[in-house]
Amino acid sequence: MTTTAKVGRYMNTQVAAISAGATLNEAIQILADSQSSGAAVFDKQSGDSQALVGMVSEQDCLKQLLSDSYHCGTPTLIEAVMRRAVETVNPDDSILDIAGRMSDEPKVFPVMVDDALVGVISQREVLQALSQNQCGNW
Repeated sequence: MTTTAKVGRYMNTQVAAISAGATLNEAIQILADSQSSGAAVFDKQSGDSQALVGMVSEQDCLKQLLSDSYHCGTPTLIEAVMRRAVETVNPDDSILDIAGRMSDEPKVFPVMVDDALVGVISQREVLQALSQNQCGNW
């Protein structure tokens, strides 16, 4: 009997997080420190329950840095760079389904249960899952 590999088994529960009011340089440092290709962006309001308002990836930062290198001005805030239309996944979703969705953007999905962020899954984790479950070992 074969089972389908699930997101929950491979997701990263150590989520890199940043405030929407942070600068691009702060986001780059958080991505580097966490060795993550993407970070969850939370509302810049303080409080116990912050809302997920977007995602920012290394690719988003790179595009903005290229643009900023031509126009030296005020620091770019993450809220200007982040993707607001956030596609989320569930821990029970199939790795195969997520792999298909990753063929385009985005490369990192937040994993949500109800309205709570419980992890992220990136191409790295999906590749690992696919590699471990080759040849019908699902």
